[in-house]
Amino acid sequence: MIVNSSILKNAYKCNKQIMEYLVFKCKLPVLSYSGNDYYFTNNSELEEHLKHMPFNLKLMSMFVK
Repeated sequence: MIVNSSILKNAYKCNKQIMEYLVFKCKLPVLSYSGNDYYFTNNSELEEHLKHMPFNLKLMSMFVK
């Protein structure tokens, strides 16, 4: 896990609820976290899981950024 999240340039940032979906349902590893911000590698696998994410989480992700 990367301790200094400020060095991450092209990472997907999300909140705890979305992180729990990506880690526990999709089995994706967390790159880093800082407070309530969690970072994932921005790749095709992540994009595929985000497309199929439940509607309530998609709605939440629009307001987190």
